[in-house]
Amino acid sequence: MDYVFQYIHDNAPEFRWLYIAFELKDVENTDLFINYPGSILMDDDTIRNNQSEWYEAHTEDWYIDVYDGNGSIIFTEPYTDEFDGVPLITIGRLAKFDNGTDLAVICGDISINDMVDKIINVQVLDTGYASLITSSGLVVAHPDPLSIPDLANPDFLHISEIEKNLDSSSALTPADIDEITSGGSGILDYTRDDQERYLAYQPVGKGDYISIIIVPEKEALEGIEPVEARMSEAIRTNLNTIWIIVGASFAIGITVGLILTAYITRPFTHLIKVAQSLSTRRARKDIMEGIMLNIDPELLQSEDELGELTRAFKGMIDSVQQTEREKDD
Repeated sequence: MDYVFQYIHDNAPEFRWLYIAFELKDVENTDLFINYPGSILMDDDTIRNNQSEWYEAHTEDWYIDVYDGNGSIIFTEPYTDEFDGVPLITIGRLAKFDNGTDLAVICGDISINDMVDKIINVQVLDTGYASLITSSGLVVAHPDPLSIPDLANPDFLHISEIEKNLDSSSALTPADIDEITSGGSGILDYTRDDQERYLAYQPVGKGDYISIIIVPEKEALEGIEPVEARMSEAIRTNLNTIWIIVGASFAIGITVGLILTAYITRPFTHLIKVAQSLSTRRARKDIMEGIMLNIDPELLQSEDELGELTRAFKGMIDSVQQTEREKDD
């Protein structure tokens, strides 16, 4: 697993920690926990051989949240890392054997600062921006520097405390907040400092997070003018049609925002397949027969980070195959 974690970490360095906790709760006083890079949890042989000092992963909140997801990708609520004191989110899923029994919980940690860096790089028209909040309205990532919690006081601000007017009043009404956190998706309009804005919201995965796109109304309407010019006079004057076009524009914007989710979680799919194979006695046979090389050709050719990660995985497996062939020779 060290090789797998190394390649993921090299190609997705925003992961602060990568780790796997094997499901051994039925074995008394036994936990098998692998952490990368390195492990400050077990720093010498004395501790490693002292079972009472072992890290009991299955008692931790992040483990319980991910395990309860029953195989879905889970985003935990933001929390402060007990070792480094850094606000972060754990992203992971429960892996299972082919027969449906539990194998392990596989996770990665990403700091709030890294999450913010990715969120603020989402380009929405000229001055629009993206944000990520919890289902209770707490801001996890937002371009406003005030949204980043102080390490000395790691409390996350509410969206109503970030989206506010110059007079410090909230630009979002309680009804707006209720709509955004309702669990559904949609678009609402609101006013901030006399500027009309549109806010699109969309739940993210199975982790009680909500992706938000905010853009001034003027920019949103200007963005659809070329489309309107190609429509008939009747359609251009139909307000409902305009709302459909605006909605489509925001759907595209939300999709761009959710690239963050796909970028972070997609490597886990292949990682779990590798973990399942390496956990069995057939691992060497699987490698030699190419079972672990069922990789999407489009990903291999992709020029983005996902393509780099996929090629790194393939390179790793190719190296293992070559080693096995040399052994056979």
